[in-house]
Amino acid sequence: MISSPADEGSPLDESRAIGAYKLQVTSVDTPDAATADTDDPATGWATIGVIEYRNAFPPDFNPHLRHRFDVSAGGIPIDATGLRIKVSNGAMDIDEIEVNTLAQVPPPHLTVSHSDSSVVVSWTGGGGLEWAPKVNGPWTCLGTAGSPYTVTIGAQAARFYRIRR
Repeated sequence: MISSPADEGSPLDESRAIGAYKLQVTSVDTPDAATADTDDPATGWATIGVIEYRNAFPPDFNPHLRHRFDVSAGGIPIDATGLRIKVSNGAMDIDEIEVNTLAQVPPPHLTVSHSDSSVVVSWTGGGGLEWAPKVNGPWTCLGTAGSPYTVTIGAQAARFYRIRR
């Protein structure tokens, strides 16, 4: 939650900006107003945070100025098909919104570890796991694979793994 402390000055008449703004994302195809609030971005809208403006007392807070918020999950940009801002009442307006992505998204980070009779492939930064029988392919997507992904040693022929975005 973000709030601004009150001071001795008189408030600006910017009441339409005062209130709560709920930030939600989804990864469903073609999200719209009919997409359900499920708190799971894979099936509907999921709340990632709430910003609450309580006072409009300059110089601590000027609601008519631009405000920038960087949103991520664990330092990694959020991969979404939709972004929605829900306001706390019908008297609030949003004049404009800009959604900017990084000029260059950092590449995924792949880690491989050995545990008894298995190899554990882990990654951060998004992307999907692919495997190939040779280092130059052909590559096959493991669509349901999540991090960490465990492979039993000797259960299959040698394989190469990579993360693909």
